[in-house]
Amino acid sequence: MAGFSEMVEMMVEGGVYQYLLPFVLIWVVTYALLNKSKVVDNSSLEAVIATVIAFMATLFFASVPAIGAFFAFFAGKIGILLIVILFALIVNAFVNTEVKVK
Repeated sequence: MAGFSEMVEMMVEGGVYQYLLPFVLIWVVTYALLNKSKVVDNSSLEAVIATVIAFMATLFFASVPAIGAFFAFFAGKIGILLIVILFALIVNAFVNTEVKVK
């Protein structure tokens, strides 16, 4: 079974950090901003605009390899941080008891 570092290395070689993660991040942020600001009334058009902007940004990210290296470096650390936060929330849900005042 491959370790975590080997899995991250396979993702780097596959271009996940250079293409996929920047695309998804830009798409989600753009779509959320368009949806929240109500610039366009049609949500399908918002998705198309967000997709076009994300593709254009990904083209830029592909030409600047330092951005892909940034995502690859911090992805493991962010993943571990998210696991710790999730674990803390689960423990808090089981341990936390509310005191009801009559």
